[in-house]
Amino acid sequence: MLHDAFWDAITGQIELPETLIFEGWSNVEERIPKYSQIFINLLNDFKEQYPHLKCKVIYR
Repeated sequence: MLHDAFWDAITGQIELPETLIFEGWSNVEERIPKYSQIFINLLNDFKEQYPHLKCKVIYR
C-alpha cells in the first residue's frame, strides 16, 4: 500500500532533513483528507519511534 511505501522510505531509504515544511497543506487536506491524515499519522509515528532523528514537520 501507499502508506507502507512511504513508511519504508522515511524509516530507511532517505535521510530526512531537520525540518520539513509542507506549503499549501490546507489544499491537500481539502482534496484528499483521508490520505492527508494518514500522512500526518505516519510522520507523527516516525517522530515517536525515532526521536533521536529529530525531524520537525510544519504544515502551512
